Amino acid sequence: MSHSLFRRVTDRLHRSPRLRRFAKRWAQHLVLTQPFHGGRIAFNAVTHSWAWTGGRSYETFDRHIQDRLLELAATRPRFLDVGANVGVMTLSLLLRNPQVTAVAVEPGAEAADLLRRSIRRNRLGDRVEVAPVAASVAETTLRYDGTGSVMGHVSAGGTAVAARPLRDLVRAAARGGPDPLLIKIDIEGFETELLPALLALALPAGSAAVIELHPQGFNGMGDPAGNLARIRAVSGIRLQRLGGSEIGQPDVRDFTQVEIHWV
Repeated sequence: MSHSLFRRVTDRLHRSPRLRRFAKRWAQHLVLTQPFHGGRIAFNAVTHSWAWTGGRSYETFDRHIQDRLLELAATRPRFLDVGANVGVMTLSLLLRNPQVTAVAVEPGAEAADLLRRSIRRNRLGDRVEVAPVAASVAETTLRYDGTGSVMGHVSAGGTAVAARPLRDLVRAAARGGPDPLLIKIDIEGFETELLPALLALALPAGSAAVIELHPQGFNGMGDPAGNLARIRAVSGIRLQRLGGSEIGQPDVRDFTQVEIHWV
């Protein structure tokens, strides 16, 4: 069956509530792959159904962030992906820039396994380490709620998972070299807890971080205005919106993408 015919058939089947209920029960572990920047990306057919049942795909998912990270990676080939999920940002960089090496941090067991599948499929194993842990301030264990396809998050009531201090993950991504780092943090509100640990690090000049600030109270942790105030209080860094424009007060009801540059 051709790819286009497969898409037409599955799109029609997906419109049936009965068939969707059947799939959730009997196909919950079905793994699909799709083209992704000259390679393939693996994902769960049911929990990530949005990626193949309509006009969207992983190659278009948050494409403005993918492309901005690619720009930043041109002079920062060491990448730390905190909250990697199935590896969209990590794979996007590795497949489009052969100089990039990465550490992908993902405590969700299924997402980490899917990322490993993609790494094997694209023969990228020598350029990326998957760290199946939660990034922490100093803890070696945190609790994690893995519900939702892209919404797993650190939570007081979740399941215990291994954690690794951010400073250790940064060292691993640096690979012992002096090069500036590129860091992406998207951890569903937990950035409020982790941000002080990031700001306390003495990163090489030229390093940059792209961080998603979540709405006020998101997962009980989001604090975009407070996080911006914490960043502005630190000397030696420059704060801007994703792509370079100046940032004022955020809309605390919305998601805000910011960049931090160490100067």
